[in-house]
Amino acid sequence: MTSKTIWRLRLLTRKLWVRATLISLLAVVAALLAFVVAPYLPEDLSTGIGSESVDNILSSIASSMLAVTTFSLSTMITAYGAATSNVTPRATRLIMEDSITQNVLAAFVGSFLFSLVAIITLAMGAYGERGRIVPFFVTLFVVVLIVVTLLR
Repeated sequence: MTSKTIWRLRLLTRKLWVRATLISLLAVVAALLAFVVAPYLPEDLSTGIGSESVDNILSSIASSMLAVTTFSLSTMITAYGAATSNVTPRATRLIMEDSITQNVLAAFVGSFLFSLVAIITLAMGAYGERGRIVPFFVTLFVVVLIVVTLLR
């Protein structure tokens, strides 16, 4: 790869939509992972975890992440608006390309999308009895990711 190509890739990765898209794609893949993994799981593993527990957790994540993402985006837009009128254009660009803010928003959008896809596939019964355990463990991982993200 040439240095110009690497420079263009770096510029592209500084965009919010790129990070949010990548995390969202990862969320969809994680929600659909059960189709691949389910045939290899033991049948008695899923009996201890009811589908209602997974549904309840996913519903909570979906509703709360929608609210948190909306609030975070409105706060970010307000900060950008204040920066554009009060500081130099270079400082505004640095604020807009802040990786921590972009990662947080991408995590919120990704967790919302994961929960939405998982709720839909659970409601369709597509996971089956054995496949239900995979969204449960991925959901626990997403909850840990949300907590870590909020603490940052």
